[in-house]
Amino acid sequence: MGRLSSPQELEKYRNDILGKRDPKRPLITVCGGTGCHASGCHAVVDAFKKVVAEKAKNNGVDLRVTGCHGFCERGPLVVSIPKKFCTSG
Repeated sequence: MGRLSSPQELEKYRNDILGKRDPKRPLITVCGGTGCHASGCHAVVDAFKKVVAEKAKNNGVDLRVTGCHGFCERGPLVVSIPKKFCTSG
């Protein structure tokens, strides 16, 4: 990927990425920004990989390390889509 030179190129790149994602497939994102990295996000990612491999058999669950989610002081941050996917009850 080369350098983006306009907002239109950024929007196209964003749409290309979103177009490859199946919205019906659960997604777990773990912040990999500087603050979360310093707070041990890779241990969180490894734990999710293990659970997904053992419990879900990678059966339709995507796991991604992302850039900063904000709120660095609370990291490492995890977001699940849909929200109810990673909550009990």
